[in-house]
Formats: sequence, structure tokens, C-alpha cells
Amino acid sequence: GAIADCSQAIAINSRVAPAYINRAIAKHNLGDYQGEIADLSKAISINPQSPNAYRNRGISYEVAGDLIGACMDWRTAASLGDADAAEWVRKQCQ
Repeated sequence: GAIADCSQAIAINSRVAPAYINRAIAKHNLGDYQGEIADLSKAISINPQSPNAYRNRGISYEVAGDLIGACMDWRTAASLGDADAAEWVRKQCQ
């Protein structure tokens, strides 16, 4: 139901980044990593200052086997103040 609820919120106002982030999390839980990445990319296009969107998209890239993409997003999230992403960069990104 979470995906349907978020999709309805997006249909009402497609410029609400948190709706895309929440739908992306639901897609992640279902294993739809490409759908998750697409939603997070849309959230980033709406609000490029969202560390949550970059952090979560980095996780999606990591799960999909793209550590370079993950590190790029985690670096951006870290630069926006996300401490977890900064730690992941330190541990996983050379």
C-alpha cells in the first residue's frame, strides 16, 4: 500500500521530493532497485540538497553492484551533512 499511497501523493503534487523518497524505500524493500534509483533520482532533481536521497541512492547503487556510483552519491550526501554517508565513504570508497 505504501507505493500506491506515495504514487497518489505524487499524482496530486509531483514536486514533493519526500513522496519519491518514501516510494523508493518501499521499492527497495521489494527488491525493485532500478525503480528505487529512478525515484531517488527524481527526488534529487526536485531537491538537490537532500542528503537522504543521495544516501539512499548510494545504497541502491551498492546493492546493484555499482560501488563507484554509490561512492559518488555518498560523497555528496556527506558534503550535505550526512554522517553515516561520510563513514561509508571512509570505509568503502578509496
